[in-house]
Amino acid sequence: MQARQGGMSLVELMVGIAVGLLVVIAASGSLSFFEGQRNTSLSGNAAMNSGVMAGYLLQRDLRNAGVGLMNATQLACSRLNVYYGGTTKADGVPVAPVLISDGGTGPDSVSIFFAASVLGSAPVQLTRGLTAAGDTLHVNSTSGLQQGDVVLIAGSSGSDPCSVAQLSAVTPVGTDVELSRATGGSYPFNPANPAGAFTTAPLYPAGGAVLRTGSGITWRSYSVDNTNALNATDRITGNSIKVATNVLSMQAQYGVTDGISNEIRQWVDATNEWDATTLDAPHISRIRAVRFSVIVRSARKELARDAGGACTTTTAAPQPWPDVAPLDLSADPDWGCYRYQVYASIAPLKNVVWSVSQ
Repeated sequence: MQARQGGMSLVELMVGIAVGLLVVIAASGSLSFFEGQRNTSLSGNAAMNSGVMAGYLLQRDLRNAGVGLMNATQLACSRLNVYYGGTTKADGVPVAPVLISDGGTGPDSVSIFFAASVLGSAPVQLTRGLTAAGDTLHVNSTSGLQQGDVVLIAGSSGSDPCSVAQLSAVTPVGTDVELSRATGGSYPFNPANPAGAFTTAPLYPAGGAVLRTGSGITWRSYSVDNTNALNATDRITGNSIKVATNVLSMQAQYGVTDGISNEIRQWVDATNEWDATTLDAPHISRIRAVRFSVIVRSARKELARDAGGACTTTTAAPQPWPDVAPLDLSADPDWGCYRYQVYASIAPLKNVVWSVSQ
């Protein structure tokens, strides 16, 4: 006699399948939720890293700003001549320890100038005036000057543009020291004919200054392009590197004095009398600090929306600083779908403060 064999009924099978489907649905929902959280965290971390890197690089350069551009207790010049590698790179263009170009409702850009050597703050004096723009320079001391050094030549009044040059020889002659400026080869900063390279090639008078910059000068601009990348561009070589991504905007302001004390009285935009194209030496000498704000945005658009279909991830546009208006993001209808972080800092221009305080 054969034993009876048991099994699941159709009802039991259907119940098992239903339970299994519920488990799969629950697991899929959890996986989707945690994957979304993971992507949000990764996107936020990437934005945070960009903001921290941008803030660090700006802070580092701003703290060096002004070395080699301060002649004793005053600004050596507010315009600059630079020739490099066979091309005129700057023909009397505005220069300062820091220059902010106001971007209106868009990002600002920041240009920073400083020398590689702290001896730029200890200039030597021209003992003879130039009779031709490319003459050998006669100064009263070597003061650490060496062959190959890049120098900044400035007039005694500060009204003429400074000129960047490179020393091909440093030769003591009697009570003077001769600084030669050969052209070509290892000396890319020296034009064969300065009068032909620049609109204004000053005949610097006796009493003018030669400021040592050492191996060279840093003249770097930070700006945000239309791909939301913050770029640092060398204004002499033209080389540009991307230092941060997902940067929505960069804003900057000058901290200025009243012209009497060293105390910062107000924060001002680079507009009107502080416009970069017209900024003069008296105004530059009142700048004691720069505050900047880097606003970064997450790369990932999130899907949280209200009943009307509007994104609710961010409901208020970010502010560069608490005392200024929020950014105008109305050009992007989906701006609320992203997360934002603001990295703000203040950088004192210590080299300017020390110079004017002497």
